[in-house]
Amino acid sequence: MAQNGLDSLIVCGNQYAGFEGAVFYVSGFEIVHRYVYVLLPLEGEPTLVFPREARWIGDKAKPWVKDQVWPDVPGQWLRERAMERKWKRLGIYGMNFIMPVRDYRELAQGSFELVPFDVEFDMARAVKSEEELA
Repeated sequence: MAQNGLDSLIVCGNQYAGFEGAVFYVSGFEIVHRYVYVLLPLEGEPTLVFPREARWIGDKAKPWVKDQVWPDVPGQWLRERAMERKWKRLGIYGMNFIMPVRDYRELAQGSFELVPFDVEFDMARAVKSEEELA
């Protein structure tokens, strides 16, 4: 993230085949219904951001990310958090294929740059540790 000048990374995921793995990889949360975001700031603790309308989307006790929020409009919550922290560049994994339009529209109103981050995230995730290979 720092190498790419990002203040934070938003990882988007949903239950459709192939789009849930990134969220599990960075948070330990397994999506079984709807969608979720993981907000990974360059400095500070990560947050799982669930849409309020989806009460059962997976076992929320399993992930190692313990900060969890349920806003009415997740994109609005993410925008407000970014503006509170005065972030300038937000990387987004899944902006073009996963993020709902309603949340993108909210984020696009912010005073920061939204940076598609799929290739960079996938390349970092492709590097495997001995534990992952075992």
